[in-house]
Amino acid sequence: MSGKQDTDDPTSVRKMLDDIRFCHASGNLCNFSDIGSAVVVPARLRFDDSVMLADNKKRKFAESNVSVSTVDVSVEDSDVSMMASPWETRHLKAEMAEAKAQKANLEEQIKKLHHTRMELELMYDNEKTRFIKEQERDRETIKLLEAQVTSLRKREIEGRDELSEYRQTAETVRYKLGKNIIQLQEEYLQLDDKFKQVELNHKERAAGKRRILELEAQLALAIEETASLKDHIKLLEGKVLEVTDLKHQVEITKHNYTQAEQRIKLLELEQEKGKEAQELLEKKQHKLLQFAELEQEVTLLRNENRNLQDAVHNKLVLEEEVLDLRSRQAGFEKREQRLAQLEASHRHLESMLEHWCQLAHDHCLGFSPEKAVSGPELLRMRIEMLQQKELLLTADKARLDSRLKTAEQEKRKTDTELDAARRQTERLQVTNEERTSAIKRLQKRLLLVSYERDSYRSQLNSYEKDVTAPSPGLLNSQQQQQRSRIYALEKAVEGYRELVEKLEGDLEKTMKGSGGVEYNERIRKLEEERNTLLEEKEQLMKRRDELEVELEHRALKGDGRPVDTKVFQFSNVAVRVVDIRVERSLLWSDYCIVVTSEEGQFFHKSTADDASTVCGVYILTDPDRRVEVHFDYLDVPCENRGLVSFVDGWELNQQFFPSAEDHPKPLNQRYREFCARHKVKEVLESSQNAGLIQYRGKADVYTLRNCRKHVNCSLPTLYPASVEVLSLNVGLQDVEVETGTVHKCQKCGLPDYLQIGGSEGLDTTHLTVADSICGLNSKPG
Repeated sequence: MSGKQDTDDPTSVRKMLDDIRFCHASGNLCNFSDIGSAVVVPARLRFDDSVMLADNKKRKFAESNVSVSTVDVSVEDSDVSMMASPWETRHLKAEMAEAKAQKANLEEQIKKLHHTRMELELMYDNEKTRFIKEQERDRETIKLLEAQVTSLRKREIEGRDELSEYRQTAETVRYKLGKNIIQLQEEYLQLDDKFKQVELNHKERAAGKRRILELEAQLALAIEETASLKDHIKLLEGKVLEVTDLKHQVEITKHNYTQAEQRIKLLELEQEKGKEAQELLEKKQHKLLQFAELEQEVTLLRNENRNLQDAVHNKLVLEEEVLDLRSRQAGFEKREQRLAQLEASHRHLESMLEHWCQLAHDHCLGFSPEKAVSGPELLRMRIEMLQQKELLLTADKARLDSRLKTAEQEKRKTDTELDAARRQTERLQVTNEERTSAIKRLQKRLLLVSYERDSYRSQLNSYEKDVTAPSPGLLNSQQQQQRSRIYALEKAVEGYRELVEKLEGDLEKTMKGSGGVEYNERIRKLEEERNTLLEEKEQLMKRRDELEVELEHRALKGDGRPVDTKVFQFSNVAVRVVDIRVERSLLWSDYCIVVTSEEGQFFHKSTADDASTVCGVYILTDPDRRVEVHFDYLDVPCENRGLVSFVDGWELNQQFFPSAEDHPKPLNQRYREFCARHKVKEVLESSQNAGLIQYRGKADVYTLRNCRKHVNCSLPTLYPASVEVLSLNVGLQDVEVETGTVHKCQKCGLPDYLQIGGSEGLDTTHLTVADSICGLNSKPG
């Protein structure tokens, strides 16, 4: 504070002393009532209603924060000019000591807070390092388990390979032994016959006995070999048992591995929950600590305010403290707003977490409660499955688009060729019409010429008759007649010559207009080509009809019921040899498409003629059996676009049976493709839907039930059939009164109905629906 400010303030001690001195110097009595009532009667100052005087030299309260130390400095500066009273100095020293004590107390509290903060950070770092170490240990254990699982899988694959090799060797040995036994039996029969002959012939008895002894020795050797083979088979059976034990161990390890994964997931969830709880506790503790400190500060500040108001009568100090408290209150209000915002964000995050948990629960229906704990993992798996399906669908779409583009290109090429052929045929038709019109004109003129020739002949005949007339008296008249006739004939000949010349000119004009001989040859060649093309077209149409008839015949022959079926397609682009072995020998060399229900060995060797055709074997079996396929030998080069594909079901013209909706596996898992030159060790097995039944019969009764499950049941036939509904209970629940048969239920929007229809292919999704019925009817008829 400056001296000018102290003199301006009427309540200051300096101002009072100056007034008193002025009164004493003047010798007059001072009127203390003009100074103010505060000088005569001491009263407590109130700074709530005080007004600050706006001076140019006076500082603003918003730009400064005056503390107790500034007050002390101002007092000391004022003491330089004028000595303060001892009462005032004593109070100022007490305030100074109290402020220093408060400052020391605040510094100690700050040190304690820093110390607690450091301890909490150390605890957090220790817990973090401990959790990281536990996570690393869990990862190491997972890696070890994965390595063990991979090694066990490798051992399982090797065991399967050895088992298949042992089975093949055992089958070959058994086959060879069977042949040897048959040969030995035949030799034994022959020797028996010889022995009978030896009995008749006593001279050869000794040689027969020796032969019998030799055969008995060979038989004993064969028996020993069979015994050794039996021992070898027993060893193989022991190895098979070992392989089964290994499989059992692998399954146990897989089960343990799944349990460990579930336990790890549960621990991770508990760890995350513990971290969240710890963070919440730390936040709450921090808030509680701050709340207590703030309450203490408020109480201290209130005490300070009370003490300052009681002890100090300085307006500036109290107003600065009030401003400080107001600024702190504003900071507290900001903190409260921040706390409210954090609580609102916490509630929003909790609601989002509940929403995601509900979404994961909805998308992960059908899983066990143990697996349902790890909802995000299952949701991620579900999303990945949907993405894989989307990728497969996009790949199928791209493949179909490429096929469509190639088909459109081929269509454009054929359209251009067809347009060119049409133009050529139109030109040929025009030229043919011109030629036919010219030929008709020539024929008409030839007819005229023939008529004139006949008239000339008749005239010549009459002339000859006249010439050969015997009467000489008529010579003069005849000569005159002859002259007149000759004159007429000469005129006719001249007219005939003119006509011939005109016809020849017309012919030359037509020949020049049509291009002459070269044009005729070209027309002839084009007609020959057209005739050959028409003949080839007729041959191809006949061949197509024959192949369609043969395909229908092949698809419908056989006595088995096609419940579990397989198809093998061979893209014979530079394919050399394909050998498929089932159980029994069966030749397959004359036909490209074969349908069979018998076990056998199939062999196909492609040639250069069928390099662009696709052949296949359609195999079907009984309803309670499945089809197993073993590839003994495969020689299909991949570099020449050769391919062998295995289809779980039947496929024809990109249509599958059973369809994708009626089969448990997706389409990408029903295809297996092979190429190159190697041995396929895997056994391919079908897996058909148990609710699907294929049949061949004239009249049978079939019952379809879905047992209140959301599944599709279908009953297809592979030939034209008539359907009669004997009993119907579809689309109604807990209804005892018969409603009759309700038609067109699908169009009415009912969720459950029965479709009756047919299609030209194997895919039931392209079904042409004749009617969709529902209702309750015991005798629909």
